[in-house]
Amino acid sequence: MSNWIIWQGSRARRTELSIVLSPVQNADGWVKFGNQASKGALGERRDYLALCDIVTQRHGTKKMQRLKAILILVLLLAFPRLVVGQNWASKMFTESTHDFGVVARGAKAEFRFEFENKYKEPVHVHSVSTSCKCTSPSVTKDLISTHEKSDIVCKFNTESFTGQRSADITVRFDKPYWAEVKLRVTGIIRGDIFFEPGIIEFGQVEQSSAPAKTVRVSHQGNSNWKISDVKSTCPYVKVQLKELFRGQGVVNYELTAQLTEAAEPGYLQNELILYVNQTQGRNSAISDTRVPIAFTANVTSALEISPAFVKLGPLKPDDSATTKVVVKSKVPFAITDIVCDDGNFSCKSNESAGGRLHLLELSYEAKDVVEGEIKNTIKILTDLKNKPEIELPVFVIISK
Repeated sequence: MSNWIIWQGSRARRTELSIVLSPVQNADGWVKFGNQASKGALGERRDYLALCDIVTQRHGTKKMQRLKAILILVLLLAFPRLVVGQNWASKMFTESTHDFGVVARGAKAEFRFEFENKYKEPVHVHSVSTSCKCTSPSVTKDLISTHEKSDIVCKFNTESFTGQRSADITVRFDKPYWAEVKLRVTGIIRGDIFFEPGIIEFGQVEQSSAPAKTVRVSHQGNSNWKISDVKSTCPYVKVQLKELFRGQGVVNYELTAQLTEAAEPGYLQNELILYVNQTQGRNSAISDTRVPIAFTANVTSALEISPAFVKLGPLKPDDSATTKVVVKSKVPFAITDIVCDDGNFSCKSNESAGGRLHLLELSYEAKDVVEGEIKNTIKILTDLKNKPEIELPVFVIISK
């Protein structure tokens, strides 16, 4: 595919103010100017001015300024979407700033700036950079299609830096148009507080298993330092705190976090908040600070269903369709109820006694329906601990 710029002058068509598209090559080879002129694709905005400079350098000083102004005006008229600027990229982000607050040295501190492609054309992240090495940015997926989502992950480097820190993150896009989005993170890294490990990772756990993890919290510098309280920002995590040692300017605690049996399936990512204070004497508090420690868990359902969703049709009015669905667990269970608010659906199990695997027969009768797609959800209830249920999305296509 050729690369093009707008050229003024007496080339193929000799008209004083005529505009012709011609390729230009500098000492380094072809200079990029978008992808395809016929589609109005626009390249990096810095290239426009650079190309104007290449053209105008062939003229005198007065002509150069005049010609450069004409070329920029022609670019804006020929490609009006350039006037839109970079707002299209910033509109994909719901947040542009984040404050980590106070974090302990060695703690894992990450924040994800989520963005969604709201446009018809694919969006490509060209690069991500930072103004400070205290923050390491990355992108989870650099090419996203319409309605897809991705994240700019900003990791606070708490192991290498201390004190008040901030970083400006620059996200550069080169498709469908060139644009830059500025993000910003701030925080204070406490060099006197240490977490070991720096994050509570439950890993992949089965629902109702209630695993527990411990973290050693240490402080160096003042024997009067104290954790006054610990609170969980998630209702599915319980916390216990035990003091291990105090003296000679050192304080050690053991923090135990336990995932409750009520934790719902899915990925959990949240924080525990430590409220710490430091005193010179028994009654003189000089600081009261919130210090977070992150935790993650991937809770898997005690039940599995296959397939994950059902698609029936196309069906004509008054037609019917039947399919099979498997529900299983690692322990024996019984299905206590099958619920759906659409009377055209029926679902029954061939297992009356408890077993680890149940085969369901799902049927649909297209009564009193119109052309289009019908969406519904079937809930399957069981007698397992904490009464877990599983949902089956169903899609039915009705045609004439």
